Parts: sequence; structure tokens; C-alpha cells
Amino acid sequence: PFTIHPAGDGVWAAVSPPMEMPAISNAAIVDLGDRTLVVDSFMTDEAAEALSDAAEELTGHRPHLLVTTHHHVDHVGGNRVFAEIPRFGTARMRELIEQDVPLPDVLIVSPVEVMGSERSVRVIPTGKGHTDSDIVVSIPDVGAVVAGDLVWNGVHPKTSDGHPLPWVDSLEVIGKLDPKVVIGGHGKPGGTSLVDRMVTYMREVDEVVTQIAAGDRAPTEAKAPKGTAKWVGLDRFHAGLKAITSR
Repeated sequence: PFTIHPAGDGVWAAVSPPMEMPAISNAAIVDLGDRTLVVDSFMTDEAAEALSDAAEELTGHRPHLLVTTHHHVDHVGGNRVFAEIPRFGTARMRELIEQDVPLPDVLIVSPVEVMGSERSVRVIPTGKGHTDSDIVVSIPDVGAVVAGDLVWNGVHPKTSDGHPLPWVDSLEVIGKLDPKVVIGGHGKPGGTSLVDRMVTYMREVDEVVTQIAAGDRAPTEAKAPKGTAKWVGLDRFHAGLKAITSR
């Protein structure tokens, strides 16, 4: 249900076709040497099982740790497959997850270093952005960042649970990590231009939200941010504006 994209020595993106079952979203596999870290679990048990198998094939180990980037079902729906291993997240994520799945059980409030025999990674909570509580994973030795749904490539982001300007702040956290490779939640991995593009996108969303709140424009009349006409899922752009302005 996904394709494997190398993102540095011992780091792989598992990329689902945008918004297609059974995976829906992206995930990542990180070889720590003596342990294997997986980031996100896809939408379904089927996709999560395939992810676990791919992790073992690539690293020689079954997954030992799971990091959840945020609470949406397409990133936690496969958590049952990882029920027996530690699951990193935040307390707010636990509150927001609606599915009957194993919840994060290692709750973090500040950056945490996860050390393996060959490398260490940083699990970084960025606060509000795409949701009320997002996490990114930095793999410094290869210059890779797993950004979850803070970054989308060629796909209009779901903004209905988001906070436009805090989202920009979270993107700036990623930018300061100076990544060579960014693995977003939907679409193919890329470089820092993906982060820059999302900053521009969310600033434009904030401008449109201000106009709608002032009565100068209706959500359905708003034009998508410049350069995104061919992106998948324009309906999410308009639905997000409606959700944000009706809070």
C-alpha cells in the first residue's frame, strides 16, 4: 500500500498514494542500529502490518518504538499492530484520538533524545499547528526530518483542526533544523522548499481567514494559495476555511 523512498542512510519514507486506502498517509522507518523506530502507523491494520514487515526487511529488526506525529486516524489507525511496543506522543494527543486503538504511552512535553547503538534521533513536540499538538522527528546525522502533516506536497492540507499562524511557527522549528530531506504526511519527500511552500500557504490561509471574519469574503469564494491549482483535494481548502472561521 506504499512505496519506499530512501531518505538517508538507514532512513526510509513509506509513501502512500495521496489519500488512497489502505494507508492514506505517509510513515517513516529509522534504523537506530540495535533498534528500529517507526513514525506513524497509517490508517489501517493492513497497512501497518505491511509497514512493520518492511521495517524488519530493511533493518533486520521488528519495530521497537513508535512515534505518533498527531492524532488523526490516518496516522494512528494502525496502532493495534504496535500495541506491544512503547508509543511516543503527547497528553493532548491522547485526549484527541477518537479511535479505539492503543494510545501513546510515553508522553513528552519537550524534546526527547532517543539513542540507539548507531544513531540518536530527537522527538520534538512543536505544539499547535496542524492540530492542537504536533510532533516532528529529527534525524540529525543524515539531515532528515519527519514532519507529519505539518508538511504536505502536492496535496491541499487538512486545516480544519489547524491554527494557521502557530502552524507557521511549527514550520519554522523544522526550518531551524536545516533538513536536507523532509518527509511530510502526504506526498513525496523533498527538500526545505517543501517547508517554505507550506509557510507561504499557511500565511495566505491566515489572510483569507481574516477577510472572511471581516465579512469581506465567503469561504467558498476564496481562491487557493498561489501555485496550488493542480494540488489534490481543493475541497479540503474550502472546508478548512469554513471550520476555522466557525469556531
